[in-house]
Amino acid sequence: MFIADTDNHRILLWLNGARQGRTIAGNDTPGNSDYQLNNPSQIRFDSANNLYVVDTNNSRIQRFNLVSNGC
Repeated sequence: MFIADTDNHRILLWLNGARQGRTIAGNDTPGNSDYQLNNPSQIRFDSANNLYVVDTNNSRIQRFNLVSNGC
């Protein structure tokens, strides 16, 4: 399961049976660099294994390749 952890400015991958999720985008600090997020609110996927994140407070949509993130 993928989770937009809005208040922690990150996207988590939470595997079935896991005790905690793994951060695959962003971190616990809001920012506007290529790998930071600021209040991500929605996520979508495409058929090419890309994750699109609505990065609300940065007024942008970020694209992350899930294969290169090891997902």
